[in-house]
Amino acid sequence: MSGDPQLTPRKQPRQRRSQATVELILRAGASVLAGEGYAGATTNRIAEVAGVSVGSLYQYFPNKDALVLALADAHVAEMRALLAATAAAADGPVEEVVRTFVRAMIAAHVHEPALHRALVQQTLQLGFERFAADQVQIRAVVEAWIQSRQPTLGVADPKMAAFLLVATVEGTIHTAVFEDPSLLSDPAFEAELVRMVARYLSP
Repeated sequence: MSGDPQLTPRKQPRQRRSQATVELILRAGASVLAGEGYAGATTNRIAEVAGVSVGSLYQYFPNKDALVLALADAHVAEMRALLAATAAAADGPVEEVVRTFVRAMIAAHVHEPALHRALVQQTLQLGFERFAADQVQIRAVVEAWIQSRQPTLGVADPKMAAFLLVATVEGTIHTAVFEDPSLLSDPAFEAELVRMVARYLSP
């Protein structure tokens, strides 16, 4: 979370009812952001779609930027969990492991590419430091897997390799999200990305 109070949720929901309210608000925020863009995603519009009062929204989020960043946090947490689960079971041949990793990364972006475009754009606008911090979390998962398999890989520096791999794979996927989302469902796109990464990692 950002240290800026204007970009930080006002309070965390404790009770089941308040948790359900926040979940409704976040889902509505994602829907409006994807369908109507950042300009259309006013707090009034999000509250209307969520079926709550705008006052209820403001109990948890001081403004729509705080809500957008909460959605971005949820996206990063989902991606980190996908990668961690993949890494935990990734003990096969390098190319098969890479395919599983790449598939997990694509899966984290393939749903609602319009939402992901908006999240990337707004996260960068609201502060590159935050975007960089998210990348550090994702790279840590990849670096740990490389370290666990280093004797069988062709890389000398796991930290550098993780940096290059995450930047390459995420950069490629984000470019597809912005320019041609249909690529995310194209088996050839996945296959070429796997081939590129596997060749880099192979001894």
